[in-house]
Formats: sequence, structure tokens, C-alpha cells
Amino acid sequence: MPDLQAMQAAIGRAALDPGTSGPGSTGILRARGCAVVLPSRGAAEALRRTLENLSLTDASPAVLLPDLLTRSELYQGLSLGLGGAPARLTDFEREVIFRRAAEDAAEGGAPAPFRLRPGLVVEILAFYDELRRRDRTVEAFERLMIGALEGSAGIDRGAERLLRLPAFSRRRSISSKRACATPGGWTSTGSDSASSRPRPAVRIRRITTSS
Repeated sequence: MPDLQAMQAAIGRAALDPGTSGPGSTGILRARGCAVVLPSRGAAEALRRTLENLSLTDASPAVLLPDLLTRSELYQGLSLGLGGAPARLTDFEREVIFRRAAEDAAEGGAPAPFRLRPGLVVEILAFYDELRRRDRTVEAFERLMIGALEGSAGIDRGAERLLRLPAFSRRRSISSKRACATPGGWTSTGSDSASSRPRPAVRIRRITTSS
């Protein structure tokens, strides 16, 4: 795409299928059965304005837009549509589990080789998610990293610190999995259990992604 406006227009053509704007319940269901996945809420708001500018005219003063979602919001919506599925961890709960697991790893002799600032924790979790989406494992990534950095660890302090990352990751992963699998662990679902959460009236049937 030559620029952002062209990309947004292309997404609009894909998301605003002509069949979604017709009258009656069929058009409504088609529109609400579509989701557009964007990198942030700010990007979703910008796309909403673009879609409205492309669609609203004097002859057509209203438009029914698809769901404009972040990836996390999409996963949450899909989870809500699964009968009997366990409650999905929120981003905040995942950060809490990560930090507690990092503390366990440090107590077990494998501290993080860098300071775990809040923004860094978010990026680490996003990186792990991206590995899974690409059908890669943390272990495979660590093998590649070790192969690339091992030779320079003796003269490069940064490489030496990164080579301490696999031991920390393994201990942190064990603690995180134990916390998620143990009832009454570090997070609690409370009234947000799968049986008590509302089910969406319309299932997502088409997904358009901007990334």
C-alpha cells in the first residue's frame, strides 16, 4: 500500500461488503459477523472515522460498521462464544503472573538478566504471543540465540546477559504454568467464570486484519 489512507480504504472495501448494508436482519447479521483486527484502540478509532467518511452520504446517512477490535479484544470475544470454556486471563492478570513467576525464578537462582520494567513485561508477553502465532517455540528461539551469541559472550556484556535469559525463561515458564493450572493460584476468576459470562448474540464469521 502506498500510504495509510490507501490501506484504510482497502480495509474498508473488504470490511464493508455490499451485502452488509442492505435492509433487514440479513444485512445486520453480515455486518455484525465481521471483525477488523487492528494494532491498538487508537488505530481502531482512526479507521472508524475513515469508514464513516467513505460510507456516509446525504443519500445514506447511516452505516452499520463491523467490530473494530484489537487482537486481545478479538480473542476475548471468541472466548465468550465458547460454551464451557475457562475464563481467559486479562492482560493485567498475565502481567501479574509473569512478575510473580519472575520472582520465583530469582529465588530459584535464575534471576532476569535485566530490570523488568512495566513496559518491558508487556513487550516480552507480546513477543511470546507472536512466537506462538508463528508456530515457533521459546526453546527454538533460545537455541538460535545461543548459537548466535555464544561466541561473543566473553567480550560482549550484552551478549553475556542475554545468554542468561534461557535459564530465567525456563524457571519463569514452570512457575507461570503452575499458577494457571492450580485452583486458587495467583489469579481468580470469581464471577467471571465461563458459565456466568454473557454469550454474544452474533458469531464472527469474517475477519479482516490490518497487520
